[in-house]
Amino acid sequence: MINRLKSKLSRDANLKELLKGSAITFVLKMIGMTLGYIVVYMISKKNGADGVGYYSLINQLLLLLGVVATLGMNVSVLRYVGQYNNPEKASQMRNLYSRILAMIIPTSIILGLAVFLSANHIAYYLFKNIDYAKAIEVTGIALPFFALNRVGVEFIRGLKKLEISEFIRSVFRPIFVIICLITFWSREIPDIYIIYFFVLGVIINSFLSNGAIWAFLLKLPSPKKRELSNGELLKVSSPMMITAISSTLMGAVSLFLIEYFTTTDQVGVYGVSFRVSQLIAIVLIVVNTIAAPKFSELFWAKKMDELQQVIRQSAKMMFWAALFLSIVVIVGSKWILGIFGNDFIDGQWTLIVLVIGQLVNAATGSVGLFLNMSGNQKILRNTALISLLLQCIIAVTLIPNMGIIGAAISSSVAGALWNLMCILYVYKKLNLKTFYLPLLN
Repeated sequence: MINRLKSKLSRDANLKELLKGSAITFVLKMIGMTLGYIVVYMISKKNGADGVGYYSLINQLLLLLGVVATLGMNVSVLRYVGQYNNPEKASQMRNLYSRILAMIIPTSIILGLAVFLSANHIAYYLFKNIDYAKAIEVTGIALPFFALNRVGVEFIRGLKKLEISEFIRSVFRPIFVIICLITFWSREIPDIYIIYFFVLGVIINSFLSNGAIWAFLLKLPSPKKRELSNGELLKVSSPMMITAISSTLMGAVSLFLIEYFTTTDQVGVYGVSFRVSQLIAIVLIVVNTIAAPKFSELFWAKKMDELQQVIRQSAKMMFWAALFLSIVVIVGSKWILGIFGNDFIDGQWTLIVLVIGQLVNAATGSVGLFLNMSGNQKILRNTALISLLLQCIIAVTLIPNMGIIGAAISSSVAGALWNLMCILYVYKKLNLKTFYLPLLN
């Protein structure tokens, strides 16, 4: 069997790259997720479910603002770096990076300043809790650094320097927060200190990611002719931004509405349940990390047979790994949540619903990523908006009566609809199968 695998890998360079890149990314992603769970565990022990809810909500708010501040360029940069990552066009990456910085730096500063100045209004009208005002101010200060880091790690990922991008994305920041929490462990600290630690990690990450890019770009010659204009970059990026905003809102709307209709400790319980369900999503994240530049490379080179093979291989890997992890998490759901404290066991059925939703996402493969990498970002944008609207309707209907279980149902149903619409479009218009189901495949 081992000899057969070696023989297959020697004949299929794309599969070899997919497996090698996925293995590296998987290890770093697992380390990062483990550290993330340790952060949440320490917060739960130090500040309880309220502390976890406070941290989760501000984390989600910064993520949402970061999507707007980057103008979708953290996604489009993957496509363009994939196109330019060859000896003939490598110099164009300097043009790409300079144009991105020229647009997102002023945008993120203006947006961050607006958030800082309106912190009290956001806390009162959006969360119905003025205690969030100080944390929202800090979020506004951190936003430019967060936006630069989001673009930076994706640029490095597009260069296929997966060890560097994944370490900066997933590993460094939780390590920094853990060190800060340990340093202050013997003292009683307010929730806002946790946000301070988180933001400092974001700022350091920003310098690390963009420093790595400059070190690479300075070795390249200046382009003789600049192929990419600001207008073209925005034309490609803007649908991706709307898609990313919709996708992020699909994760954030549940937390926001739970805070609005219930209490902060319920936000904490849902936040932990959601994080645990991400154990299944790690399969998608890991495979997508290496698959994104490969999709772009093969599609724009018009190597459609190779592309279908890579899509099938990645979807198959996702499905079986996600199925195994889903069974483990569902069977051990009560015990896993109990690790964080008895208050979190109430999220057992919430976790199970979220896990089922993640398994459906895994079965549909990398369809959303493929649409972005193949120039079909407008289709992904439209389907995302439809799904977000559905989720909001379901969430507003269910959360007041069912609490966090209603939030989980709205999230899972909307996610499943989004992926279903996307796979039908890709199959009908491009004649490619992005999904994997054993009985159908």
